[in-house]
Amino acid sequence: MDMMRRRKEKKARDREVPALPASKPHETVEERVSAIYDRFVTRTQADVTGLWEMLGSRRKLMWINFLAGISRGVGFFLGVTLIGGLIIGGTAFVLDNAAEAMGWKEITFASMVESVYGKFREVQAVITDIKGEPGDRTASARPEAGFGYAAPAYYDRAAPLGYTTADPPGGPPPEASGR
Repeated sequence: MDMMRRRKEKKARDREVPALPASKPHETVEERVSAIYDRFVTRTQADVTGLWEMLGSRRKLMWINFLAGISRGVGFFLGVTLIGGLIIGGTAFVLDNAAEAMGWKEITFASMVESVYGKFREVQAVITDIKGEPGDRTASARPEAGFGYAAPAYYDRAAPLGYTTADPPGGPPPEASGR
């Protein structure tokens, strides 16, 4: 109940018209109204004049909007950079401390990023090889793609693991084995 009364009192205070500034002893009401009117008209006239000046010249309007767009873009770029840096830095701090608390001192955020970067480079190399980019491939050393065999680029990456072109992973294709 008390809260309702306070809300009503606050609304009533918000609706009150602010009092005029204290008048000088010799100033009459008409002089005060005239002073307020002059200030209002002068301020409004200045606003309209500035707006008219800006709208009157297309070149000036375009220049102001161009500068506003550049400043918004720079502000957005700086904001995203700072927030992104804080998020990545905070994530690195939390992951490094969590890994250290679990006894995994060799696992750090930097090592995870390096590992992911290395995997992306491997994928990029395989894609480049599959697309047929020039390289040191020998077509006779590998079977062609299709018919149950992996892409030729796969064998380049799988050879260090012990796979050969004669033994593709999973064994020979069903047609060749007679199953």
